[in-house]
Amino acid sequence: MCFAGPYWFMLSVADLSIVQLFAVAAIYVTHRTEGISSLASCKSSQRRELWSVIIVYEFSALLAVAFDAVTRFGKWSVYCLEIT
Repeated sequence: MCFAGPYWFMLSVADLSIVQLFAVAAIYVTHRTEGISSLASCKSSQRRELWSVIIVYEFSALLAVAFDAVTRFGKWSVYCLEIT
């Protein structure tokens, strides 16, 4: 697969920055829920679910940026020039 422009890489970087905002929001939500009176088991399960989603999104965004960086700037970018 050949990427002619830097658009895929820019979209991946934008996705990574949005995921970072989600992580900051998760930190805020985690700290705010400590002041709410509810069952400890309910809090821990909600916190675990929230952070598992954030970790999956972080890993996905990092993998997308790494893949797009390798295909854009790595040794495979030479083959793209030969194809077009």
